[in-house]
Amino acid sequence: YKALKIADELKATDMLYQIHEACADVHAKEQNFAAYYHLKEFMRIKNELVSEERHKVLTSMQLQYDTAHQKILRQELERKLLDTEHKAIRSQINPHFLSNALNSIQFFLTENDKRSAYRYLSRFGKLIRMTLEHVRKPIIPLETEIEIIRLYLEMEQLRFGKKISYSIIIDEGMDTRAIYVPPMLLQPYVENALRHGILYLNDRQGFINVEARFVDDDDIMLIVEDNGIGREESRIRKLESKTQENHTSLGMSLNQERIA
Repeated sequence: YKALKIADELKATDMLYQIHEACADVHAKEQNFAAYYHLKEFMRIKNELVSEERHKVLTSMQLQYDTAHQKILRQELERKLLDTEHKAIRSQINPHFLSNALNSIQFFLTENDKRSAYRYLSRFGKLIRMTLEHVRKPIIPLETEIEIIRLYLEMEQLRFGKKISYSIIIDEGMDTRAIYVPPMLLQPYVENALRHGILYLNDRQGFINVEARFVDDDDIMLIVEDNGIGREESRIRKLESKTQENHTSLGMSLNQERIA
């Protein structure tokens, strides 16, 4: 806390970011709800740093672009701009998810359900750390990607209870530590299945299945399927409500480009 005070007086944002992260980790291990405050501060500063860095990069690249007339330089700048956009988007977890997660922790505390609050907070802290650590990498082991999806689904199941269930199936003999994929490849599809398919169900339990399957010796297939209302019905409901999940849609379209 002395370090927090000094960093705050010095306006040392980078130091505050690291100190809040360390405090959140320590309190989470001690099952202390002070971790909740430090996680919020950690994410707030993280978003400020990402926005500031992205603005600097875009401004710098725009100045170079305005003074450059050669085609090859223009193409290189456009490539770097696209890469910057990818990193900026991938380094920010859906703000709706963060808000819902913090509200869920608050709900468990209000209901005096300390066991659920501890379980949720533990998974939340681990998911945040894993995401921030791995989104900066071009590729990660499929094992890590599956673990991120498992944590995400566990949190949503704690939040919605019996309304949803899920399964994760890996083909026998598949070494997920030796297979590499872009980070956060599956998460937008799982989130889309949950938010636009399953949460509209009223008459039955929602189910999400995530599967990694061999196609042949050289290829695997990653599958996300659900028993929700379907794409057409979801599209109609979004049009009727005149709302859109911009983050999820952007994540889906960005994934298509990355896969291509």
